[in-house]
Amino acid sequence: MASLPAAVNAGGALTTDGTSVYAVRGDGKKEFYRYNPSNNTWTARASVPGGVGKGGALAFDGTHIYALRGGDYREFYRYDRTANTWTRRADTPSTVNDGGALVFAGSTIYALRGDNAKDFWRYNPSSNTWAAMTSLPVNVNMGGAIVDYGAQTPTEIGVGIQVSPSLLAHGGTARVTMTLSSSEGQINNVTPPALSVQGTNGASATLLSGPQPATVTVPSGGSASFVWTYQISAGTNPGQVVFASSAFNSGGKPFPAATSNGVIVTRPLRLTVTVTDPAGLDSVDNVATIQTGEFAGSYVVANLTSGSKEDRLLSVDQGRVTDLGATGTTRVR
Repeated sequence: MASLPAAVNAGGALTTDGTSVYAVRGDGKKEFYRYNPSNNTWTARASVPGGVGKGGALAFDGTHIYALRGGDYREFYRYDRTANTWTRRADTPSTVNDGGALVFAGSTIYALRGDNAKDFWRYNPSSNTWAAMTSLPVNVNMGGAIVDYGAQTPTEIGVGIQVSPSLLAHGGTARVTMTLSSSEGQINNVTPPALSVQGTNGASATLLSGPQPATVTVPSGGSASFVWTYQISAGTNPGQVVFASSAFNSGGKPFPAATSNGVIVTRPLRLTVTVTDPAGLDSVDNVATIQTGEFAGSYVVANLTSGSKEDRLLSVDQGRVTDLGATGTTRVR
């Protein structure tokens, strides 16, 4: 692997946003670097405002990178990856030294003070405030560390895919909605994976638009959705189309795989019925309903093969077909 541009000492720390790795040099220095795993290169980024010393630490909350300065200071910083700038945030409740550590869990950052003390803190990025938590049973010094063990697992992050309508004619349009939910912690800058399409009997789907929007923020205890529009095509016989998403990582969090309900698609169907009475009637094309008037009820609309060649209303009652002699009615639905 490529070496860092400069030597690392006490206070050196790493974090990742899921794509790149970020590092502070420590040793009381301000240098800050980004590592690209795909091409094995390091790039210098904006320097930390204060030299990072013993107890220096980094954490990523899905949007920003946070840093403890350590070195017996209280300074706490936030790094904007897009703007490549650092901003000082609320100071920690006490100075941080050897054993200082950070971790992001849910929507909160947790910190160890180190410095041979038992202090344990919680930082709220939204309100930029620190709160003291229950002290550790023992003092923390050099080698102190903190980890999020299952604070947010796939069982707490939900993915659902719904397709509507569930029955379409060939060439119809379907709306596919992916809904993401989080029961613990806000998840920022989530982008969806491409959906896979599985069809039976030659059924298929062509993407028309989406996803809309391109990114979402999934609120803690809430949900957010992406929408795609597809044109659904049938094969020779009726078939079904199902949409699926594989497991993916976005916004610094893992999302589980999901599969949609099926949408049934068919080419137009034609019903043909052969009757022998009255004479001259060969086929029945459609079922019709007369909503009002003297012909109210259910009928079939037939096309005569002799005579007027017009559609006529036929009453069907217990197998008997009666020609009502009504043509061109506007009350047929």
